[in-house]
Amino acid sequence: PFLFAYFKLKINQAEEEKRQNSALFFFGSLASLIATLLIILGSFRFVLMGRIHRLLATLRRVEEGDLTARVEAGPTADEIEALQRGVNAMLGALSLRLAERKRAEDALRKSQERLHLALSAAQMAEQKFREIVERSVEGIYQSTPGGRFLDANDAVARMFGYHSRDEFLQAITDIQHQLYANPERRAELARLLEVQGVVQGFECEIVRKDGGRIWLSNSVRAVRDEPGTILYYDGIIRDITEFKRAEQRLNVEHAVMRVLSESATLGEASHRILQAICDGLHWDRGELWVANNLSGLLRCAEVWQASEPDFPELNALTQNLAIPPGRGFLGAIWASAKPDGMADVLQDSELSRAQAAAMGGLHGTIAFPLCAGSEVVAVMQFFSRELRSLDRNLMHLFTTIG
Repeated sequence: PFLFAYFKLKINQAEEEKRQNSALFFFGSLASLIATLLIILGSFRFVLMGRIHRLLATLRRVEEGDLTARVEAGPTADEIEALQRGVNAMLGALSLRLAERKRAEDALRKSQERLHLALSAAQMAEQKFREIVERSVEGIYQSTPGGRFLDANDAVARMFGYHSRDEFLQAITDIQHQLYANPERRAELARLLEVQGVVQGFECEIVRKDGGRIWLSNSVRAVRDEPGTILYYDGIIRDITEFKRAEQRLNVEHAVMRVLSESATLGEASHRILQAICDGLHWDRGELWVANNLSGLLRCAEVWQASEPDFPELNALTQNLAIPPGRGFLGAIWASAKPDGMADVLQDSELSRAQAAAMGGLHGTIAFPLCAGSEVVAVMQFFSRELRSLDRNLMHLFTTIG
């Protein structure tokens, strides 16, 4: 029994030691495993955080404007590596787009610079052209078929007797009836432009602001839209008044010389001479006053006038009037034996006849003596509805005829 108890005790001790050793081994192994796991997790965290820090550092460089920054990718193929490669791809695409945008902006800037230069050159050319137009002695204008001026230079305004271009453009609203002495000439010009498109050297007589008349040579082209409707006229006008007046004076001189060559006496020629001068020089009334040497007075012997109006008051005064030398306008012509004129008949000291002429719409007048040697045998007087200024060449013509 003693030996059995001894062995049983040893067996129990051995089993206890075995249980203790097993527990120690288990807990030691567990501790080793935990330590290994901690080491592995620490290493993984170090590697992971390093890669994340590198990614964040790259993004900060991009934020600061460095589009060449890239994330350094490792050899692994995990999610972090995929994110790094995705960021690099995005930065590459962004760099390309920004480079393209910069090239486009550079091209746009250069295009804007060229456009600015072109506009500056165009503005300078337009300014020079405007200066040429404004300084031109010829009239340059644009007008509508309906009869209004769209634009005109200062030369046009001066030709028509206006102080400025703006005053002229505001005043003229009906070219045909405000400016043309014969409104049918404007209608004729419009018909020619409708058919031909361009008309060169179209001559017309124009009424100025002050009532005076001038002759113009008009060169015009019609500007049309795509369907062919006339939008406006571009025109250039030249004042040819002196040329036309010289032509008229020459024609009148030839007409008077022809009448005189065909007539035996002044009485026979007087009516035709009055008509030739009135028709040729656009006077509205002509009178022949003959000097009577016995009475020493001028009396009216012949009158020629347009059919309308009849000037009844002026005719009555003229028929009964006898003028001595030096009295009134006609008396002064007789006494001086020189031609003279007045822009307005109301300047005549023979006021009653002057007032009758003015009431009939007559304003300008001119008279010249008819001489036989040194003796004045008659005086011719002409009236016009215009306020005509003295014309030296016209005076020379009348001196030649007289």
